[in-house]
Amino acid sequence: MEDIADYRMLFWLRDLETGNNDDIWNFSDVARNAAPCIEQYVKNGGNLLLWQHAVPYIGTINRVATSTLRGVNNAFGCGVGGINPDVWKMGVCLNTGSFSKDFSTHPIYAGIPTEKLSDTCFKAIAFKGAGWTEDHNCLFFDIPTKLTGLDNTSEECYIALTEEFGIYPLGTWDSQASWVSQLNVWEAKGAPQAPEGFQKGCGTVVCIGNGGCEFSMKNEDGTPDKSATPNNNSCQSNILKLAKNSIEYLLSI
Repeated sequence: MEDIADYRMLFWLRDLETGNNDDIWNFSDVARNAAPCIEQYVKNGGNLLLWQHAVPYIGTINRVATSTLRGVNNAFGCGVGGINPDVWKMGVCLNTGSFSKDFSTHPIYAGIPTEKLSDTCFKAIAFKGAGWTEDHNCLFFDIPTKLTGLDNTSEECYIALTEEFGIYPLGTWDSQASWVSQLNVWEAKGAPQAPEGFQKGCGTVVCIGNGGCEFSMKNEDGTPDKSATPNNNSCQSNILKLAKNSIEYLLSI
């Protein structure tokens, strides 16, 4: 514990290119053995950034029960990928018809351009251009309504989720912007109904589970792009900015 106590935040990017969805849950012995230390680190006020296949580790450190994560639908992807002809964009808003939330003002999105996709998804960020795509989503559905017992189109569900459970949705597929249902990009803060030790004064965990937020696009034949700043993704600067912003945000709180 003393080895990490002086750090304001820790960052884990985990990216699986072999195996299947079950392997996403199967952390190494090193990661499992470190979990009690990381859990206490967050309880003591340390912050954590989990990217891609590291996101389920939030259950391993008991911030959100693994049984809750595994008890809902998910969208997982792993493997080497293939050619994608489209631009992938992530919604940074909710617009259920009865209420709306604009996540684009959150510090992790500072300086990243947004665009309107539709009347429902009125703010979105492009993260992945056409090219070789691994499709490594690592996200969950319906945890908000499972925790709160409230309808996932209601503002009451959003308020209970954030104020009582400390879980804040920050990004969604554009097709999911009408519901408080998808934890795609999200953060977990201290809150009254969080698990024991994760109340006021604990650290924040930011989870980046969107498959478009892939650090290194590959060449068209699937081989690694060896350039220091990958040039196969026209939106790469947005991913790098998101990472930089997320680190700086966690260092500042």
